[in-house]
Amino acid sequence: MNNKKTLLNIKAGKTAIVSSISSGHRLQRRLSEMGVVPGTAIKVLQNSSAGPLLLEIKGTKTALGRGASDAIIVREIGV
Repeated sequence: MNNKKTLLNIKAGKTAIVSSISSGHRLQRRLSEMGVVPGTAIKVLQNSSAGPLLLEIKGTKTALGRGASDAIIVREIGV
């Protein structure tokens, strides 16, 4: 069983720090271009049961699909 928490598991209003990205080079490059690299703080603004997550990354609001969000391994802060 995989005990790693992904961005998909973080509730709206919470902030998490990126630990690693578990994906292929193409998605890693795309996320890196968005500023999503290990050590980055990401605030989840919206995470409903369907559709993309609305995130704030380095002061910029963006949407990220559920598949990509599930590839981002994080640790939640302020738990």
